[in-house]
Amino acid sequence: MNKNGFTLVEILVVIAILTVMGVILSEIFFRSVRGSAQAEIISRIKQNGQAALETMDKTLRSADGLVCVSSDNSAILFVKSGVYTRYTYTAATSSVNGSLSVDYPTSGDCSAPKVSVAYLTDIGSSDPKTGVSISGTSGSSGVFVRTKQAGVKDVVMISFDIGVPLGLPTYLKQRIDPSSFQTIVELR
Repeated sequence: MNKNGFTLVEILVVIAILTVMGVILSEIFFRSVRGSAQAEIISRIKQNGQAALETMDKTLRSADGLVCVSSDNSAILFVKSGVYTRYTYTAATSSVNGSLSVDYPTSGDCSAPKVSVAYLTDIGSSDPKTGVSISGTSGSSGVFVRTKQAGVKDVVMISFDIGVPLGLPTYLKQRIDPSSFQTIVELR
C-alpha cells in the first residue's frame, strides 16, 4: 500500500514535541528577563549607596566641626565656614521608601525645620519601581553614631542598608538582599 500522508499519531507526536520545546524556550526567555531586571536593580542599589556614602564622607571630613547628632541617630548637623549642613535619615513607611537627605538649616539646632531638602538617594517619588529604600543597619533606628571620648577627636560612624523599593514586584523582592554601606569618619 502507498503511504502519501502522516498518520494522526505522527502529527500528535510532532505537536507534543513542539509544545515542550516552546515551553522550555519561553522559560529560558523569562528567566533571562528576570535576571536582567534583578541585575539592574542591584546595580541601582549599589550606585545609590556609594554615591550617598561618598557625599556624606567627603563633606563630613572637610567640616570645621560637628554640632550635634539627634537623639535617635537619624540626623547629623555640622558646620563649615559658618554654613550648617544636616544629613537626615527618614525611615520607610508602608507607602514611602526610606531615604537620606541633606538640607541647610539657618541655626545650629538639630531639630530646626528643614530648609531646601535634597535627596541623596533616588526615592522613586513618582514611580516607586525606579527608587531604592534606606533602612538602618541591624534594625537600628538611625544611621549616624557619634563616639566622643576625652582627649580624642570625635568619630562618626555612618551605616545604612539599601534595599528594594516598595513598589517592586514580590518575585524580585524575594530575590534581592539589601546591601550594607558603612564608613567611619574622624573629624578634625
